[in-house]
Amino acid sequence: MAECIQVRESVYPHGVSLLRLAIPPRLRRLPPDWSLALEMVALPQEPGPEALVVLRDVLGELMMRPVLEVPPFHPRLAHRRTLLLRLLLASPQTEADVGWGTEAGSVVLYNLRLKEPVEAGGLDDFLRRARKLALFVSRRGRPMGSGTFPDREAALSAFREAARAVRDRGQRPTQERVALELADRGLTAAIDPLETLKSWLRRYRIEWAELMAD
Repeated sequence: MAECIQVRESVYPHGVSLLRLAIPPRLRRLPPDWSLALEMVALPQEPGPEALVVLRDVLGELMMRPVLEVPPFHPRLAHRRTLLLRLLLASPQTEADVGWGTEAGSVVLYNLRLKEPVEAGGLDDFLRRARKLALFVSRRGRPMGSGTFPDREAALSAFREAARAVRDRGQRPTQERVALELADRGLTAAIDPLETLKSWLRRYRIEWAELMAD
């Protein structure tokens, strides 16, 4: 009987789901005694504050990592946003939690663990396969928050409008407050809006002082 991808879903309030996909090793040309899984979350297309609170509670420290927005993999998720969190790879000797950096094409290994002595070249082979798999998966998605603005001027204009809204409430427009204002306006559904704002500032080469000069 042919192996298939196994999906395990944990359902939470306000339309939040945590999913783990167990991928048969042969589908990614891995040795049969290796294991591979993807972890992702599904959200409403326009998640409200309650959904983001649930998401933070569910993910814990994972919410600090960059994530990838990917196309829905199943018809029941067709009208939901799907965010890829991490890739879990294990061989008989080694296992790692693999994620993505903020720069295009960057891969980060978390919690690399040697379960028993590794044969010569075994760790290099594991790391090579982990990077190859992470890059393959990342080509199916895009960094969370990318594609929101067509150009630098549009991004700067949106940031300045958010900063003005913060000032109008009598508050100082810190990066955290501006990030939350952008989230309230639906410009980001990121797990951590502040990290998304920082990545936008880097991508569009916008200095905070330039944003505040309005």
